[in-house]
Amino acid sequence: MQRSDLARMIDHTLLAPTATAGQVAMLCGEAIELGVAAVCVSPARLPLPVPALPTEIATCTVIGFP
Repeated sequence: MQRSDLARMIDHTLLAPTATAGQVAMLCGEAIELGVAAVCVSPARLPLPVPALPTEIATCTVIGFP
């Protein structure tokens, strides 16, 4: 298995309730660089990554976490 194949199976996650817009932007940049499957953020930050990511990287959130 190639590193890129593994990356496409991983969600890059930032669930801290205090996460800033800048931190989410950094997360998105890392996700693009790494080629991960998805970016996972808290529901309050969900609108932020959508325009920053290419369509091949999904955006997801959590419910009832932690």
